[in-house]
Amino acid sequence: MGEIGYDMNAFLYKLKWWQIVAISRGYRKRNRTQCDMTRWAVFSLMNIFADLRKEGIDSPSQLIKFPWDETDDEDDIPTDDEVRETMEELARLNREAARKQRVNP
Repeated sequence: MGEIGYDMNAFLYKLKWWQIVAISRGYRKRNRTQCDMTRWAVFSLMNIFADLRKEGIDSPSQLIKFPWDETDDEDDIPTDDEVRETMEELARLNREAARKQRVNP
């Protein structure tokens, strides 16, 4: 799967849920770090050419806002029970869709 170096079957069927969460968090953290560094560089360069304090901009996050500046969703990890319930619901929906296809071709 692209950047993490797993094939699709390994990612979907061999990894445990907590491993998928850890991989996605690491990828997201790396992306955030790159964006934050770019924002800081833009803020620094703009301060050279214009006094941003006159505009009321005292920090890079006031200049450019990212979604993670407002909230941090790191605690939104589903429990094993929630994952199991979601998987059961998806399986039920798939069975219903397959049944409808057989009835109404």
